[in-house]
Amino acid sequence: MEFPTDLCSSRKETKEENARRAAERKRQRDIAEADRRFAVVGFNSADRDGKWFAELIRRKRYLPNQDMRYCTEKLKIETMKWLMVSLGYGSWYNMVGLRADERHRVIKQVLRNATGLERFVSGCPMAVAGVTKVVIWRFWLGLNLNPKALTSPLPQGFDLGLWPWEGNCDLCFLKGRGNKSAMIRARPWVAVWWSAQEALATAATAIRSSYAKRFDKRESINTLVRAVEASPEITFTQEDERDAECGVTCVGNDVSEPVDDAAWEWVVERLRRATIEPLPMPTGRAALPPVINDLFEEAA
Repeated sequence: MEFPTDLCSSRKETKEENARRAAERKRQRDIAEADRRFAVVGFNSADRDGKWFAELIRRKRYLPNQDMRYCTEKLKIETMKWLMVSLGYGSWYNMVGLRADERHRVIKQVLRNATGLERFVSGCPMAVAGVTKVVIWRFWLGLNLNPKALTSPLPQGFDLGLWPWEGNCDLCFLKGRGNKSAMIRARPWVAVWWSAQEALATAATAIRSSYAKRFDKRESINTLVRAVEASPEITFTQEDERDAECGVTCVGNDVSEPVDDAAWEWVVERLRRATIEPLPMPTGRAALPPVINDLFEEAA
């Protein structure tokens, strides 16, 4: 028995339309769910006391460390994803501020792109442009050699006033012992939060290994503080360039082998190609959230 051609075509269109509607309903549910996963904050409204990191540790009941680096994934990467999904993006470009002298870290971005498992495609424009640490230093400080004792005007009009070994995650377990020791000498109070988290994890976790109860497998924060208190003041020398906090991927398991120029050319070309391939624009919200302008005001 034969069915009329127009009837078959109508059924096919109905099926495709139902699939499109189902996909759209799921996308709208994803957007609504994403909206509840983060809060937009600004300079004055952002938490600076480690409240959300501490809450994450409380829920996990064990500490992040070099082998279990859930802090970056949960506090940074997933938050970034929820923001973009809430704006209606299904895929997007993710620009990472890695320099040309951070070759091992840049390669990780290329390898991550190659997996095809992420919603985003990472690019490293500073690395592609050949920007190094010296270039960054001159961009912000100009002729000033000491960020905390300025002798000439700042090219950009402001600077955070941090030494190269400082950062937003002051005693990060990916930093070297010398860097953390220098931080504790300069600002002893930074160890209080980290020591408190190790104490809470020790009381909360059922894991017998002491590694889950401290950030660094080499020693606890309290042990490091006692070592700093017992040691004489010494001139601090910066450690390995790759001794750093986490980016989109952490550097704790970087290898020491140098990246040769031929491999670097391949990496740069892959990054160029990754960021010129078109990605679909969002089809969700028509308007983006208002600009956060609370740099000099309390209200966001």
